[in-house]
Amino acid sequence: GRRSKTSVTARLGGCDYAVNGGPFSMDTGACLGHSVSAGVPVCPDCTVGGFGALGLRRGSGGGNATWVMAPAGLEWEDAEALNVTELISGFSMLVSESKALPQKGNRAREIAPRTALGLDARGVLIVLEVDGCEKCPASVGGPQGLTLAELADEMVKLGAVYALNLDGGGSSTTVVHGEVADWPTSKDVPLPHPLERDVSTVVCIRAPTASFI
Repeated sequence: GRRSKTSVTARLGGCDYAVNGGPFSMDTGACLGHSVSAGVPVCPDCTVGGFGALGLRRGSGGGNATWVMAPAGLEWEDAEALNVTELISGFSMLVSESKALPQKGNRAREIAPRTALGLDARGVLIVLEVDGCEKCPASVGGPQGLTLAELADEMVKLGAVYALNLDGGGSSTTVVHGEVADWPTSKDVPLPHPLERDVSTVVCIRAPTASFI
C-alpha cells in the first residue's frame, strides 16, 4: 500500500483539519479494514478481519448525510450498497450507547499516543488525538499517553455515544491548515523534534464536510 505523512496528505487534500487514520501493515502498508474516499476504495489491498468502521452516507436528493457505525467492519460491496461515500476503519469500538466498552488483549493496557473518532447524540463528529510516547524509558518518565480504557473514558466525557479507536502510537498526528499541530513520535521513542510516521489513510475535515483519504 502507498503511505504518506498525515501533513502531506492533508495539504494535498485541502484539509482544514486532519488526523491519522486507520491501522495498516507496517511491513506492506496494506490497510487493515476498508477505507473509502469520495465513493472510491482507498486501499485495494486491504483486509477486513473484524475491524470496526465509521462511514458517512450522503443524503439522497440533497438531504442530510447520515453516519454509519459498523462495529465488525464494512465490506466494500456493503458500503457501496448503503451509499457510503466516506469510510474509515479502526481497531476496536471504544464506546457504545454512551458507555465505555471493556477493552481486551494485552495491548489494551499499553500506555501510548491515541487517535479516536466518535459521534455525539446530535451526530456531531468528535475527533480526539492524544500525544505521548509508547516506548519512553523510565529515565524520562516511562510510557506516556493513555490506555484504551482511559481513551474510552475520555470519549464518554466528550459526549460520545459511539466511538472508534483508530491507529495510535507513533502514527498519532494532528494537522491544522497543513501544519503539524502536535508532537508525533514516529519511532515510539522520545525525540527532540516532532517526527511523523508515513501512514496509509487520514481523516480529512474540510469545512463544512469530512472525508477519509
